[in-house]
Amino acid sequence: MPGVEEEENVNVLFMDTLLRYYMHIDPDTLSDKQWAWTLRYLYDIRKMENKTER
Repeated sequence: MPGVEEEENVNVLFMDTLLRYYMHIDPDTLSDKQWAWTLRYLYDIRKMENKTER
């Protein structure tokens, strides 16, 4: 299917950018498991921040 792999690469780049921007972490230094858990932690942190801002 054309474009699917390209879309997946864009999503990974976007998530890498989120890690750099919010957590000041170089995602290239993380194992795949650490990368996935760090994204999860970022999601949870942002969710908690949004609850406290209301």
